[in-house]
Amino acid sequence: MMSVRISLLFLSWFLLFAQSEAKSWRGIVPLKSTRADVERLLGKVDRFGRYQFPDERGSIRYRENPCIGAFRPLEEDNCECMVSKDTVVSIFVTLENTRSFAGLRLDKTKYERKPHHLGAFADYRNLEEGVIYTVDESTDEIVDIEYVPSNADCNELVARNLPAYRNIWRGLVPLHSNQTDVERLLGAPDSSHGSLYTYRTDNESVGVHYSTGTCKPGENEWNVPAGVITEFWVNPTPPIIVRGLRLDPHRFQREESPPLPHNLGKLVNYTDDVNGVKVRADFKTDVEELISITYSPSQKDEKLRCQMGKAAQ
Repeated sequence: MMSVRISLLFLSWFLLFAQSEAKSWRGIVPLKSTRADVERLLGKVDRFGRYQFPDERGSIRYRENPCIGAFRPLEEDNCECMVSKDTVVSIFVTLENTRSFAGLRLDKTKYERKPHHLGAFADYRNLEEGVIYTVDESTDEIVDIEYVPSNADCNELVARNLPAYRNIWRGLVPLHSNQTDVERLLGAPDSSHGSLYTYRTDNESVGVHYSTGTCKPGENEWNVPAGVITEFWVNPTPPIIVRGLRLDPHRFQREESPPLPHNLGKLVNYTDDVNGVKVRADFKTDVEELISITYSPSQKDEKLRCQMGKAAQ
């Protein structure tokens, strides 16, 4: 009985070890290991910028620059952007000796096969464990192995770092920021008309609607104090290309207007109703040029919508 327990314990340890090895290379794990960890384990890279071993050579990619910017909340969540500089984000390993793919005895039901366009090569991807094998299927030879963030590690990192609000620009959030916050950031208004104030900087013009503090249908729909932002929009100057915003396709619905007269192109709207963001662009030939981004209250703030005749407290 004791020998059976020891065998089961050994088997459990072996399976756990095998799973951790599937997404690590020589003790290095994407999203968790740092450059300091790598150099402690492997030393400095060689003159080719890689680590050479008798049976394989490895190249390590680190997070070089943080993913920052005023429009980051519009992008699709990317776990690589959520780690600090010099964190390992992937490892690319080329084998020096012939190794059979079948010899790994992998459960292929857990791998997605993606053939290459040319030749007999195919990638076998298991993103749950964070490993991609490139295989020459004509010889069953592993050509290279790439270690990438596992889905579990990536999802955990994203969950810990989700922005509280997507309708945020440079710290300003409708219904949560006020005129003092705006003017601390942008300076005095360039002009105003009623509750609409316009601000100009070297890089954008910004229009802001502020609450009057009194609920009026069609005029002030939100039960927030006077001076709180109810909506604002940003016009970058000079305009930027929409593609550069890397809008999250899972959140933004794209709509085109009918073509404008005189070959002026057409307007395109990308709308995220849940988070209260609309991107408007001018579509000419194959380029979408940003006109404005409007930030409105998100659905999570519907509780702040005023009722008829109810004044802000």
